[in-house]
Amino acid sequence: ERQVLLTSTQLSLLTSCAEVLLSLLFPLKWSHAYIPLLPHFLIPILSAPMPFLCGLNKANLADALCDLSGECVVVDLDKNLVTMGPSTDPLPPLPKSHERDLKAKLEKNVGMVFREARSLTKNDDFSDRGAKLPTHVKLMADGMWESRLCLFDEAFHLAFTPENARK
Repeated sequence: ERQVLLTSTQLSLLTSCAEVLLSLLFPLKWSHAYIPLLPHFLIPILSAPMPFLCGLNKANLADALCDLSGECVVVDLDKNLVTMGPSTDPLPPLPKSHERDLKAKLEKNVGMVFREARSLTKNDDFSDRGAKLPTHVKLMADGMWESRLCLFDEAFHLAFTPENARK
């Protein structure tokens, strides 16, 4: 039970990721505030002293920062970055065997998707957000990811645009 704020420039990604997080709780059920796409006028709700799972357009993040408590976990979906609030208790470590199994399963199931979205090869080391990559490869990978985010968001909006408005 934590305060979790998802943020992205790709609005369609916010709801998808929030739903995935809720499904990972099964068989438990999230019984607190859940707003997958928080409108700007509701940003003050983030200062409430209760657990929440909210998604926020990254353009509104600067306005929300003063309302976040020190215990809020901010997840930047565009940069694959999780920032724990300064007052957030650290998560207990996973047992080594579980950590190894989880990493292996993630690598097997989503590793190449992550790399392909950034035009990286299996040998490219993207740990520490690409700090070990040559500068030109990191810039290319970040650029590819940003351009793909824009394409996915445009496709999402097009899919939900009425047929007569598309012409």
